[in-house]
Amino acid sequence: MVKRVVPTDQVAHLWAHQSQSDARNGTNSVHFSGAVFYSYATPIARIMQTIAGNTVALISSHGHSMTTRGKHYPAVRRALHGHIHAFTVPFIGAPGGWNRPDSNNIDEVHAGNVAALTAGYNEHVARLLRRQSRIYDQAADPHAEVLQELESIAGTVGAYGVSFGVNTPGFDTAADAARINARFDALEAHKAREQRAAAKLRREAAEREKRAAAAADALAAWRAGNVYANHSLYGLPVALRIVGDEVQTTLGARVPLQAARDAYGFYRLMLADGKVPWQRKAEHRFLPVNLGPFTLDSIDADGNVRAGCHNISAAELARFGALIGA
Repeated sequence: MVKRVVPTDQVAHLWAHQSQSDARNGTNSVHFSGAVFYSYATPIARIMQTIAGNTVALISSHGHSMTTRGKHYPAVRRALHGHIHAFTVPFIGAPGGWNRPDSNNIDEVHAGNVAALTAGYNEHVARLLRRQSRIYDQAADPHAEVLQELESIAGTVGAYGVSFGVNTPGFDTAADAARINARFDALEAHKAREQRAAAKLRREAAEREKRAAAAADALAAWRAGNVYANHSLYGLPVALRIVGDEVQTTLGARVPLQAARDAYGFYRLMLADGKVPWQRKAEHRFLPVNLGPFTLDSIDADGNVRAGCHNISAAELARFGALIGA
């Protein structure tokens, strides 16, 4: 006796093999009638014969409900697996339920499916051209993988046309793959340049930190009285130290301590009276601006000083003032 109420997977297998005219599951959520398989009231797959007499299946590409997507489509694919080739297409020639846009006209079905499969190929190429990273980046030959993927999609379109005797467009998969791979190559080259630039910046920052640490150590040694430490301070802001009755600079200049005290007093007075910026002129020769063999030349609005080839920051002068107790 033919059983017509069976489990869901058995319904799908009976349909795929066309072992009987119809069957359903216990809840009537899936059934088939002849060549058409239904999820609830919606046709989602159909068994068909190719022009060569081979059995194939058309599976609807529409999503429908979560139960249809999660349970009924998988049952259909399991039943077809390994012995019946399936095309996933928007039209299966069985309107009804949520499949209202479908058609009973088989020519319209094939024309619509070829158009949809062709659009799918073109959309896939466009999608790959929009990607910001290479697909198959872990493959041994990513270039070949892209070509194989396009050939597989194009092959599905061609196989559909051959199966049902309908014309299909030609695809230049090699040219499309070349365009896609050229874009991926350019993206990777740009990424590599950015990575090299970032690495260079990191190296330069590390070198700056290293030089700054070395300079800080050298300056500390120089302030502590190291005779040769100033050789490592070239290019750094001028610093001052007191050795005996002299003021010494990191550039190697020396001035009498008392002259430096007098000039510092004048410097503080000009700042306190708001008379900066100040520029030495001939009539200032009697002011306490002489630093032994050198002269205080100018004070800018921020309190920085120029004396000959020395530009001394306000911060260093404040430190000097603390040294002399001013």
